[in-house]
Amino acid sequence: MFYDELIDGAWERIVIDGEMQCGLGDPKHLIWFPTEDQWAKLPLWTRGRREEILERIHSEMKPPRYEYE
Repeated sequence: MFYDELIDGAWERIVIDGEMQCGLGDPKHLIWFPTEDQWAKLPLWTRGRREEILERIHSEMKPPRYEYE
């Protein structure tokens, strides 16, 4: 999965790992958010914005269809 944001007139992207879980019932998506150490290696525009970006993702990708680790 990925997160896109318009930064200074250009679209920027970070990749977020995840998988679709299939089984009984509706498929679910499991999303693995980067740890703080992993986040520090992302592009500069993401620095100091981890919680803000994660909140945006949570607001669009809600349980029960999405689970987070």
